Amino acid sequence: MLLPVLSSSNSLQAQNATSGGLTGVVTDPSDVLVQDASVELKDSAKGIIQTKSTYGVGEYSFSFVAPGNYTLTVTHPGFRTASQTLDVSLGPPVTLNIRLEIVAARTTVNVTDEATVLHAENGDASSTMSQLQVAQVPNPGNDLTYVAQTSPGAIMDTDVSCIPILTSVSTPLIQGRSRVR
Repeated sequence: MLLPVLSSSNSLQAQNATSGGLTGVVTDPSDVLVQDASVELKDSAKGIIQTKSTYGVGEYSFSFVAPGNYTLTVTHPGFRTASQTLDVSLGPPVTLNIRLEIVAARTTVNVTDEATVLHAENGDASSTMSQLQVAQVPNPGNDLTYVAQTSPGAIMDTDVSCIPILTSVSTPLIQGRSRVR
């Protein structure tokens, strides 16, 4: 039983003696592994192309690669395509890790709404609400001031103080006399 295991191991070594390999991982700029990236290995002399995808851990592997000069190209949506040339030699696989750059994000925001009416002579602002909008405003106790607060620029002052205003204050006696201010 030990003999077949040894012969199997010798046949793998013989295959590695006539070919090489390529392995590596694909990451983003923050070193997070990129899954499902397309990895293409092109033989520069023969034009033969092999294609793989990165596994769940961002790893790729090409086995039994003939020795020679190759171009490795990695693509993934949202990232800039990365290409690098390398030489594959006989024996153990060459390790080539690729870091993809993020493509500049382009976002367009279209705002469509009516501008509030501003009266320049006195600074008043006004807004109009539909019956549905009024019904959807949280309104505990049916207090209309909650609806008024939804108007742009509306400020509700709820800081009411009940401090009595004093008109005169007594000071301690000075040389037997009281002073009132």
